[in-house]
Amino acid sequence: MEVIFVKGKGHENEFTVRFRTSTVQELIDSYNSQVGSNAWVSAKGRYLHALYHEFKRRQIDISLIDTGAGMRLDLRVALDTSGRHLVPVTTL
Repeated sequence: MEVIFVKGKGHENEFTVRFRTSTVQELIDSYNSQVGSNAWVSAKGRYLHALYHEFKRRQIDISLIDTGAGMRLDLRVALDTSGRHLVPVTTL
């Protein structure tokens, strides 16, 4: 499953501050909580938008889940040992 959303800049929302104060592990947990979820509401779009931008702001390599137009939500991830790249995991 792939989620498409507009990756505009400067559009803060109710999730922006929450993610800005989260740890990297909390960001990853937030992403993983959405994996496999087929439900869609506008709040989920804002949530994923803010999460995407926070990964980018922290210079975390999310190329594994970045589709160029959004984030795929079919793969659970973890942070690699360098602390800079997301890697796939089979179980959490």
